[in-house]
This record gives sequence, structure tokens and C-alpha cells, in this order.
Amino acid sequence: MELNLDQILQSERAWEYVLLDIVRSENLDPWDIDISRLTAKYTERINQMKEFDLKVPARLLLAAAILLRMKSDRLVDSEEREAYAELLRGDEEFLFGDDDEESGPSEEVPLLTLITKRKHLRKITLEDLIGKLEVSMRPKERKVKVEPFVLVFDEVDITEQIEELYTKIMESKKDKIPFDDLLPSKTREDMINTLMPLLHLANDSKVKLVQEKLFEDLYVLSEKN
Repeated sequence: MELNLDQILQSERAWEYVLLDIVRSENLDPWDIDISRLTAKYTERINQMKEFDLKVPARLLLAAAILLRMKSDRLVDSEEREAYAELLRGDEEFLFGDDDEESGPSEEVPLLTLITKRKHLRKITLEDLIGKLEVSMRPKERKVKVEPFVLVFDEVDITEQIEELYTKIMESKKDKIPFDDLLPSKTREDMINTLMPLLHLANDSKVKLVQEKLFEDLYVLSEKN
């Protein structure tokens, strides 16, 4: 899957490409995303882009701010939450800066409230996370009073997609399958919908994903190899 970095950064869904790549490269469990680790790697990736003088899109920064607040909201201990709130403000200032309006998000970051029991925090799947980030970044009418945005994580079942993709991989005669061969089409939607179940298969050790360099061709090796 050969992707041009400039094209990705210009896409409205650049934040989603970055999330998926982090899940793949860091071997995160797509059935139980570690929000703290994902957030740390996401902000680290944005900082790397800034070091290379790349223009970071507003939606990438907006997603970072939402992830930081989700991470803070999932902290159980109240003192830990209060201490993290200070770090959060520092992280947002570092990400967005004080005087560069163009680099900061043009949309208001919604207040987030996770509906979950503090002693037994619900697992967040990759599909949950992407879906809720997508909803929270939709344009909203500005109001004088900002209402809290409530995140209620619904179960997302992609078992059928995973099984269909696994069957397709096992029936392939190639030992090393190019990611493009598994795509119904080259649309961004089909790329995302194919990559997500593929990450689940890799997490279950049913396939191996091979990509020598970031954004270069991605290959799939099945367990039969």
C-alpha cells in the first residue's frame, strides 16, 4: 500500500490513518485499546511531524486534544485526575501553541464525559474509538453554553468482516499478499474497512503484517507460511 505522506496529511481522515498505523506498529490490541499508550504515541507522532516542519492539519491536532481528555477522564483516582489536568493543559499548549492560529484546531474541542463505572472501566475497541472520535469532530453550531459531549461506547461486531477477510487470505495462492490485493476498491473507506479486521487477525497471530518503511507497501503473510 504505497501512500504519499503529503496526500495523507491533506486528507480529512489523516488522523485515522495515523491511529491505525500506531495500532499496527505498536502491536496494540484492537479489542482493548490502551488509551494512555495510544495517546502518548499519537502526540509523539505529531511532534515528529513538527520537527520535520510538516504542516499538521487542524483535525490531527483536534483528535490529539480529544484523546488527551479521554485519557484524563479514564483516570480513576481523583488526585491523579487533578494532577493530570495540569499536564493536559501543558500538552495542549505545546500541541497548539499560543500565537499560531492556523496550526491550531479551528473547531472547539468538546467536553467529554465517559459513561463507565470507575472501578470497572469498559474496554474500548478500535472501532469504538474511531467512531466516537469521528462523531466528536463533526461540525456543531456554536452555543453560548457548551453542553458536555457524552461518549457512550456501543459494542461493534466486525466478526463477519474478520472471517471473510481471513478466508480470502487463506484461499490466496500467494505467499506474500500485497494489501492492495485484499481491497474491494482503492477508496479510503475500503482501505480502512480492510485494515481494521486485518489488525484483529494480526493481533490473534493469524497473519503477519510486513511493512519495511512507514507509508510504503504493506504485505500480509498468513499462518500457513
